Amino acid sequence: MSGAGPVRSDRWVFVALALLLVWLPVPWGSRSMLAMALFGAIVAALVAARLTLAASGRLALPGLPPAARLGLTLWLAWAGWVGLQLVPLPAAVVGVLSPRSAEIHAALGGLDGGAAWHAVSLMPGATFQHWLLSLALLGTFWLVLAVTAHHRRRQRWLLLALLLSGLGQALYAIVMTLSGWEIGFLEPKQHGLGYTTGTFVNKNHFGAYLGLTLAAGVALVLADLRPKPWDSWRAALDGLTELALSPRMRVRVALAVIVIALVLTRSRMGNGAFFVALAMCGSVYVLLRHRRYFLPSLVLFASIFLVDLWIISDRYGLQQLAQRIGETSLETEGRADVLPEIAPLWRPYALTGSGLGSFAQAYSPERSDRIKSYYDHAHNDHLEFLIETGVVGYALLAALSLLVLAHGLRLVRQRHDPMACALGFAGAMAVVTAALNGLTDFSLRIPAVSATLVCLAALTLSCSAEPTNGGRPGAPDAPEPPVTG
Repeated sequence: MSGAGPVRSDRWVFVALALLLVWLPVPWGSRSMLAMALFGAIVAALVAARLTLAASGRLALPGLPPAARLGLTLWLAWAGWVGLQLVPLPAAVVGVLSPRSAEIHAALGGLDGGAAWHAVSLMPGATFQHWLLSLALLGTFWLVLAVTAHHRRRQRWLLLALLLSGLGQALYAIVMTLSGWEIGFLEPKQHGLGYTTGTFVNKNHFGAYLGLTLAAGVALVLADLRPKPWDSWRAALDGLTELALSPRMRVRVALAVIVIALVLTRSRMGNGAFFVALAMCGSVYVLLRHRRYFLPSLVLFASIFLVDLWIISDRYGLQQLAQRIGETSLETEGRADVLPEIAPLWRPYALTGSGLGSFAQAYSPERSDRIKSYYDHAHNDHLEFLIETGVVGYALLAALSLLVLAHGLRLVRQRHDPMACALGFAGAMAVVTAALNGLTDFSLRIPAVSATLVCLAALTLSCSAEPTNGGRPGAPDAPEPPVTG
């Protein structure tokens, strides 16, 4: 539904979901067990409430596009796969499925006489905790689909909620850094002093989060693009005046503030991932859109680069960021030193994985004496998921990511509804940003980051890629079908 429509009885569910997404970054990115438990409990309550509304007949569940149904299937398969890692099996069966896991279980069990049954996971407690987090993310994914499908206004509000959350974090981070107060969430910062971190512990995780909120903000600008001919100086002046007074300009100002905070993180991959993803997805968007939208789209992305990168970023720290990148030596990076030991670690766990959340236990027996630091993460999301969930688990996540990316590009190419195209862009850019950040860090293990990515992915899949105008090029889409109930 676009525009006004009947009051829906699940409005409060939508509002609670939006507030939850804004809250998640506040308590140190919700990385503590208490914050994750609160996240899971709220999502479970909202899912139960929405299903109760459907069961009572007050509001039917919306029909979902095939891509959304496939996304839910992949999510369920992922949750099921991680759940299987927790199932106790005879030691002999574990020895067949994962010989390395069986060896480690036997070595640990030798201290107390051993056990006849083991889970595939090396750390069942940690895997159970991460499984619950996966279920919370699955619930978030379903909730976004259930309360925003066919409802353009809610899709816009959810993008706006993510943008405002990023803006609030950016403003807070800038004030804390420039003032020297260096306070995170209700207590002084212990890490990242001198860099913007918002209410996150790690500046790289903060940079990854800002990159995702920037994708939501750019999508809001794209959703409001309306091609108008500038066939005279008066028309051009009217167009510029309208732009200066329009909500798009306010969103652009918000984007500029977030970019300042992103640059002040001095996070190399956080900044690099954002600008590379923006360049890639922006170029594809310009090329795939109808010729009527070519010029305004090109002007928009060019302005983001010229204003944000060369003016604002240079004023607030681009030179220092470039200097930090230039002075970085792979030989002096601790993560580069440990990577040769971590990279082959997936092979012994290729079939079943070592168990989600068990990287520290899997790496501990393989760590050489030259590595003095303790590593509870691989600092590479791709490699860590491959080690912990095996080829099957990683393939499920990769398939879900590729589904969002491909569907987003289909929306841009086939739909003429500006909001549908904007959501396609947001999902594609979010996936590319997260994939690039995952090359050097473990941002997806931070609930605030992963939930934001899940939200943008669900918004993308909530739109059908089939044009509602009969496929006539250049013709506007018909309004989205209303939700029943």
